[in-house]
Amino acid sequence: MHTITLMAVDPFVDSLYRWSDVSGVLLMGMIGGTIARQRGYDIVGYFFIALISALGGGMIRDVLISRGTVAAMSQPEYLILAFTGALIARFVFFKGRTWELLQAHGDAVVSALWAGTGTVKAISYGLPLLPCIMMGVFTATGGSMIRDIVTGRVPAVFGDNQPTVIPAVACAGVVVACHSLDLLVWGMVAGPVVSRLLFLTGYWGGWRLRP
Repeated sequence: MHTITLMAVDPFVDSLYRWSDVSGVLLMGMIGGTIARQRGYDIVGYFFIALISALGGGMIRDVLISRGTVAAMSQPEYLILAFTGALIARFVFFKGRTWELLQAHGDAVVSALWAGTGTVKAISYGLPLLPCIMMGVFTATGGSMIRDIVTGRVPAVFGDNQPTVIPAVACAGVVVACHSLDLLVWGMVAGPVVSRLLFLTGYWGGWRLRP
């Protein structure tokens, strides 16, 4: 049996956490659904890819933290918003320049938000510094990584054209630093902003990490 050492979290931080987490679920449901639709998957494959995209990162985080039931299974709004995002993508076909902008900016926003929420959840359970940062990165990249593997693509986090990991690390670092200064609310705002700016700068600037 695990001993839960959940730390007290400011109600405003908790509200930011919830809003950021569920907003990311909706956006990633749309992106995952659009990718599945473009590949011509049947309805089962379509919803599977959308749900994995929307919920995969948070499920990896919750399983690794191993404190209670996985949020996506215990809180119905996660599944509802994942299905809603999938349905939006089912009836609104994004393509061309619109799709390129949606995927780039959507991934940037979701990665930034989830890097922050993953780090905050780890902090709330009293995890050490490095695991907190790891939980931020896994939350930000887990869903898209599983989606890419399932659809037969090399995960973008492994060095394609979407610099996700470094922005997620930067966000997690900002959140942890602000928490150490008793400024977690500011970290929840500043971390995702820094992550999103790094992501978009790297994406449009064609940054690559060399081996």
